[in-house]
Parts: sequence; structure tokens; C-alpha cells
Amino acid sequence: MLELRPNHCVALLMGAMNELWANGDVERAQDFIERACALMPDNPTGEMCGAMIEAARGHQASACKRMNRTLAKYQNTYVSPIHAAMAFGALRNRDGVMRELRRAYDLHDVLVVEVCVDPFYEWLRTDSQFDSFLRSLGLPGWVGRSAGSPALDSLPGRVQNEKG
Repeated sequence: MLELRPNHCVALLMGAMNELWANGDVERAQDFIERACALMPDNPTGEMCGAMIEAARGHQASACKRMNRTLAKYQNTYVSPIHAAMAFGALRNRDGVMRELRRAYDLHDVLVVEVCVDPFYEWLRTDSQFDSFLRSLGLPGWVGRSAGSPALDSLPGRVQNEKG
């Protein structure tokens, strides 16, 4: 897509997530995010992706602060609950992930069906609450492949609650 439309914001963000997850290339992911944010400077998704990059670099505290600032800044604006859930997933914040996934379901976000294969949720594959949520959607539970991404695998493996 980027070859056809090099300034396509969504393609840039998806390119960033692919670089982060599949290739573990945090620097290239950061480049994609910076390009997307330059095209849409006041968009919460780009800011949340920046928090994911910080988490991938091991800066959990600053990534968490960035997420909280972003959610506060855009509290009166639509923020994709799936994108927020992905960012909370990068922070290994189970409560944040589950809250945003429930919100995605309540808002009929079509992307919620991808959760059962999205690598950002792989760390929750054995979590009973996550599994119950997926099954309540009529999904088969976690069916994605195990990641093996250097960037995501380096994130702390413990499940955090809202307090961190």
C-alpha cells in the first residue's frame, strides 16, 4: 500500500505495527509513526503508537504517562478502543486492555474480531478473562501464532493492573 500511496496514514501506522511485531525493528516503526503523525498531528492513534514504541524500548513508566496524557487530552474525542487496547497491551496492562476491548465491543468496532489473532494480545492467550471475552464474541479463543518478535518479547511478561 505504501508503494502506491506513500502518505497513507493508516498504511504508515500498520507498517509501524508490522515492523514492531514481525521484525522487531523499533527504529523503523518509529519512523513510520513519525511520518503518520506529521500527516495527522492531532490524532490520538499516532500518540498511542508512540507509547507502544516507548514500551518496546523498555520505557514503561514514560509510555504509561504518555498513554494517560493521550487519553486525558482526547477524552472528548473519539479514540479507537482497539488502538487503545493495543497500546495497553504493549504496556502489559491487562485491566486497560480488557476495559478497551469491552468498549470496542460496546461501540461495535469492527476491528474487535481481529483480537483473537493480533500479536499484541498474544501474551493474554492463557488469561481466562480474555478467553471468555473472545468466546462471548463467538470467536474461538486465541488462535494467533506465537509471536517471537524481539521487540514485543522484550516487554515485561507480567500482567499489570491499572496501578501498574
